[in-house]
Amino acid sequence: MSVLEGRMPELLDAVVCAAQGAGERLREEFFRPAGPRGARGKAPIDTEIEDALRATLQALLACSFLGEETGLAPGPVGGWRWVVDPHDGTSEFLKGHRGSAVSIALLRGDGLAGPAAAAASAEIVLGVVHCPLAPDRGADSIAWAEGCGPIRRNGQAIEAGLLRGRLERGAIVWTTASGALRPHAFSRALAPAKFVAMPSIAYRLARIAAGDGVATLSLHSVNEYDIAAGTALVRAAGGVVHDAKGHDIAFSGAENARLPGCIAGAPAAVLALVGKDWESVLREPKIEPRLGLGFPRHPDEARLARAQGCLLGQVIGGRLGPQARAGQPTDDGELAIVLARAIARAKCYDASAAVAAYGEWRESRPIDVARALHGSLMRVVPIGIWAAGDPVRAARAAREDSALGQPDAVCEEACAGYAAAIAAGVSGGASADMLAAALAHCSGEVRAAIERGAADERRAPCDSDTGELLPALRNAFRQLCHASDFERALMTEARAGGKPGDSIAVAGALLGARHGRTAIPQRWILAVLACRPGAASGALQARPMTCWPDDVLELAEALITG
Repeated sequence: MSVLEGRMPELLDAVVCAAQGAGERLREEFFRPAGPRGARGKAPIDTEIEDALRATLQALLACSFLGEETGLAPGPVGGWRWVVDPHDGTSEFLKGHRGSAVSIALLRGDGLAGPAAAAASAEIVLGVVHCPLAPDRGADSIAWAEGCGPIRRNGQAIEAGLLRGRLERGAIVWTTASGALRPHAFSRALAPAKFVAMPSIAYRLARIAAGDGVATLSLHSVNEYDIAAGTALVRAAGGVVHDAKGHDIAFSGAENARLPGCIAGAPAAVLALVGKDWESVLREPKIEPRLGLGFPRHPDEARLARAQGCLLGQVIGGRLGPQARAGQPTDDGELAIVLARAIARAKCYDASAAVAAYGEWRESRPIDVARALHGSLMRVVPIGIWAAGDPVRAARAAREDSALGQPDAVCEEACAGYAAAIAAGVSGGASADMLAAALAHCSGEVRAAIERGAADERRAPCDSDTGELLPALRNAFRQLCHASDFERALMTEARAGGKPGDSIAVAGALLGARHGRTAIPQRWILAVLACRPGAASGALQARPMTCWPDDVLELAEALITG
């Protein structure tokens, strides 16, 4: 009789709890005033967590334990082995990037009977991956064990079969964090699919198993403890796990068992990826990071989620509009991203820096003067995020920014009220607080339009004949005050007649500031994180990297940090 007869559900729950406890320690380490301890891929917290996990796991099942930091420890129960990476993605964690993970697997095999023995082909019967700081989800636990039913994500059963996945348009492949520094090479290699970059291979495998993409890959060598738990999850979802040469991976549970890379996911997608020339991809020089997030970092995750929701909402709204180019941000959406980068660099709003940024953008695409006034309303979104909690400062800076173009009193009033509302929302305000902030910082016909929207009057048409500024603002506040569902509100705007694209983006930023990132459908978020409209990705109109929205989550964090 198995030593785990009837105990697997209870064991899985206990392992998930242990992984989450380890993740909480990683989270605390990340938010230390001086940043996490360690350098060059080595961090004391990793060993501390592994010591605690070894004691906890061997108390649950007293078999041998293999960990990345402390190696192999014996246990009296033979035929089983815990295989643990206490912190996968340490190097990126120390650089300030989110997305590292705790990985715990349980192997079963006759060759695991002795403390130093290895099984020729051990079976993975349990896999738990916990990411305490997923950039797009916050804390995220994905788990499975033999005989315990389907994969569970944060306690909820999910059905995320991988059998039908293909490397096709709309598909997402998850790459190493360095993939974002070779965007053109990876875009060419993965086309027509797009890619999202994430530090931890364990967590990338888990994301694929949970249905967030069709495949993932690590082109450098990996250890069994890096991928054991994630492999259990992928296989439970009907996927396959191969090494970089295309061979199916068999686990031994041996210390220092290394593998030549990892390509995993839907069988058809993995088959397509294995045959590609990855050496040429890795030969492409890395670009300089567009953004660096150092330490200290503020642990206010609620404010961060609202800041991210605001910037995401604007980008997503623009992508839903009819004038968007195959999902790329609109001109006005690009201006918002360009301004966000300028604020992040200066750590404050600076009009001269904004002028320089807009000038660089104008050289990449001649500005449409007819849309310049309305564009200032959309581009001030980052100002509202940066000035979170201070609507007065937001309104003042938004007026200044609006006046940088062709001066227009109505547009300046609109920008002031709009940015003030965002500043109130990102800091935690309810819809009524955002409305009050807007009304306190605008007057005249702008105030009247906002009041009509808040009163839930009939939706105003947005078209070039009637002018778009006031109707867009009115419709956005109508959705803010009366819509409870982010997706339904934006789709309502998208289905409206006329020319609603800007109205969707204006509403999206307000709703994102009110409800936060967690209210936005995951498929929309991933589409933004995979949006790199360069020539290599087949964009209809290639854009400079400063206009790409793939790093909006980090941009939002930089804005509130500044």
